[in-house]
Amino acid sequence: SGMVHARNSIDSHYTITTADYYIGCNHTASVTLTLPSAASLASGQTFTIKDESGQADSYNITVVRQGTDLVDGQTNFTIESPFGAVNLYSNGSNKFFLF
Repeated sequence: SGMVHARNSIDSHYTITTADYYIGCNHTASVTLTLPSAASLASGQTFTIKDESGQADSYNITVVRQGTDLVDGQTNFTIESPFGAVNLYSNGSNKFFLF
């Protein structure tokens, strides 16, 4: 019982979809994740990105925007701590916010 969120395990460059929730990175080289357009998402739609490999210090996870969207005022961010994770949500228009 209770809500279960979808988990998508990725090991190479990936474009996050509106259906994703947890993105578990099981990579052996640096990867780039591209966010969906904020305007394609519901306001408050949330993603969790996690370094499941424990190797983000050697193999960074870079998360980039679409178009002119901003993530906490920036165009991208990087996870570079082993087993690091980040949560972010969309305003449904043109921005994402980390929390």
